[in-house]
Amino acid sequence: MTISRGPKSGKRPVNERAVRNALGGNRGGGGAGGRNGAGALKGIREGEVVGHQAAKIAEDNIGYRLLARMGWSEGDKIGLEGGIEVPITAIMKKSKLGLGAGRGM
Repeated sequence: MTISRGPKSGKRPVNERAVRNALGGNRGGGGAGGRNGAGALKGIREGEVVGHQAAKIAEDNIGYRLLARMGWSEGDKIGLEGGIEVPITAIMKKSKLGLGAGRGM
């Protein structure tokens, strides 16, 4: 596939308002919108562990049922060689720096 510059390439600025409207309203700050609403990340700080207080999934959950069909039962590790015993920790990242980048770089 070849991409070439046409006569109108780069001539028109991006209409940010039209883009926001096409995406379903004002999404503000890079992904704060969506299913959880625009204020879903309010009050969560950079580096904070999230999701650690979530309840266990119910037996009628599709993920639970799929794991059970593959031979998993509650209390077993997930994975072939050793597996994981506890869920992976999710740490909040709200800055626009890349993963692993520090502010002093």
